Amino acid sequence: MTREDYKKKSDLVMELFEQKGSRTCSLMIQLCDMMIQDLREENDTADIDRFRINQGNIEAWKAMKTFITEGVRQIPIPNMKK
Repeated sequence: MTREDYKKKSDLVMELFEQKGSRTCSLMIQLCDMMIQDLREENDTADIDRFRINQGNIEAWKAMKTFITEGVRQIPIPNMKK
């Protein structure tokens, strides 16, 4: 990830975080929770390959929810290229 990519991502997350009290963000948080629950329920009967895929998807939905509720402080700072 370049510095420009990181800045772009952090700017988007900050803009989303600033709107966290909005109806749209409230709906997004509810959707994240529902998607996480659906994936967890699917994991009850999933084979190992599907389970691993679902775990990655759960982490992605959790990250989205965290970006909305906690903002940019939750974005890990990667080793950046110039």
